[in-house]
Amino acid sequence: MSISKRLWRLLKTEFNSRLGRFETSQRKPYQWGYEETYGSKGSQGGSDAKDARLASYYRMLELPYGAPTYNVKASYKRLMKKYHPDKFQSDEQRQTATELVKKLNEAYTELTKHLEAQQVT
Repeated sequence: MSISKRLWRLLKTEFNSRLGRFETSQRKPYQWGYEETYGSKGSQGGSDAKDARLASYYRMLELPYGAPTYNVKASYKRLMKKYHPDKFQSDEQRQTATELVKKLNEAYTELTKHLEAQQVT
């Protein structure tokens, strides 16, 4: 998949999650044995927005919702190797890869914080 298509897909995912739409893709790249549940899990006040944001982060890393920490880390490393800006020659591709890597870094950071906080409680 080209880097521009990947960036477009990530931006579309983020946009849809902010609007509350959760479209599952036709292609399911990984089956970790976890049920994919995009959306809210309960009727608590602020948790719906948090669940939507977490669902978009999982989708950015091409993982099912609720994947464990080791899967998040493995997927992050795999995507960083694939889309690292230093791998591309043209400035346009490098700039697109930089934007994509920023999104991947944000998703990885937020998911690891969330999963660590979950383990503590």
